[in-house]
Amino acid sequence: FQPIASLAGDEEEQFQALLRLRGDGGVLHTAAEVVPVAERAGLIGEIDRWVLTRCLMVLTERARAGRPVRIFAAQSVLSVLDPAHLAWLRQQLETRRIDGSRLVLELRVVDPVDEATLQALGAFSSSLHEQGVLLALGGVDASAAVATWLDALMLDFIRLAPGYLGERSGERREEMRTLVAQAHERGRRVIAPQVEDAQSAAQLWSAGVDYIQGNFVQQADQELNYDFRAA
Repeated sequence: FQPIASLAGDEEEQFQALLRLRGDGGVLHTAAEVVPVAERAGLIGEIDRWVLTRCLMVLTERARAGRPVRIFAAQSVLSVLDPAHLAWLRQQLETRRIDGSRLVLELRVVDPVDEATLQALGAFSSSLHEQGVLLALGGVDASAAVATWLDALMLDFIRLAPGYLGERSGERREEMRTLVAQAHERGRRVIAPQVEDAQSAAQLWSAGVDYIQGNFVQQADQELNYDFRAA
């Protein structure tokens, strides 16, 4: 889990769940390595459900301890388009009595994507909000492909593409400011990932970004132990 910290002084505790698979010799494989293989093998649905089960367990434990937290969990487009997946999630939320707004499902842009899939994703996002669960889109930039996704989905958060950080081009920085402004106009909050230093955090704050995530905030850990109040 890695904390997502507010640049506006908000003390709400929220973390992103990061998938790791321990391989031979103790090597940890990242989601970027695991997910494409799982999708080709037809196993991504099981993995996504395992991730959500783990996140729901944490949400339940924290609620019982009086320390509610919000968790962002990445999910494959293949999983969320399966009606059984959404039905299973609804049952889990009801059984565990979890406030749906404590969970954020995060998708990544897939390019190309056909109109039928976009319409199905739009219907999914609507159903998700009926359960109170929030939705985020990762890898957001100013490309035409991303714009199509932004128009199709009911989103609560967007996660900027990491290429904006450390960029010296004024044009690139202005593009980021425009994205942030457009997101805020639509009621979406903006997260910047892979923030490694204070200078980058300051640039993001001046651009109006809402949250930052990365090793500058804290490295990922198995425990949810970041002190949001102190930060």
